[in-house]
Amino acid sequence: MKELPTETANAPPHMTANQRSKQPNGSSAATGESSNNASKRRVGAASIVIVGSSASLEAAPPDAEDESAEVDAQSEEGQLVLVSLDDYRPGLTVRVVDRLPATTVVRLLRPPDGGTVPVLTQPDEYTGYVARSRLEGGAVGTATHLFAREPLETGTTYKLVADAQVFSTRLNLFRVTARRVDEE
Repeated sequence: MKELPTETANAPPHMTANQRSKQPNGSSAATGESSNNASKRRVGAASIVIVGSSASLEAAPPDAEDESAEVDAQSEEGQLVLVSLDDYRPGLTVRVVDRLPATTVVRLLRPPDGGTVPVLTQPDEYTGYVARSRLEGGAVGTATHLFAREPLETGTTYKLVADAQVFSTRLNLFRVTARRVDEE
């Protein structure tokens, strides 16, 4: 499961909270590490988002079993998603209805002024989804948006775990683990 960065005041935007708290000399980049040392450290990350295709695959790639096992393990432990601060409730279950177009995702993951926030400089790294919440007794609740770096399955139900952390106050988003729920 990939670690998503969170916003922290006075901290360089390219460092995650984990990196700030685990400096080898005990200091943190946010509280006094020299700018010379900070500039020598580089943190890189890459991600590819495939928006979709209407073509079908004839044969599974040779690594299909490995990929399948990875997806199974990921569904057991869950994956990190972004959800609106207003829509999140610990233990909420949501059913993924459909994917959002990539241009819509980019617009939704930018502040109103059109810029970017330090914690999310490349909103196109995320895939967006429309999901319907399910309330106690199975009643259908409101629609919400979920954003994930790893794909979610359309038509599948996920439970939002009670581990939410503020991802961005400017974007009004929590970072939370979503675990797949097997429906019977």
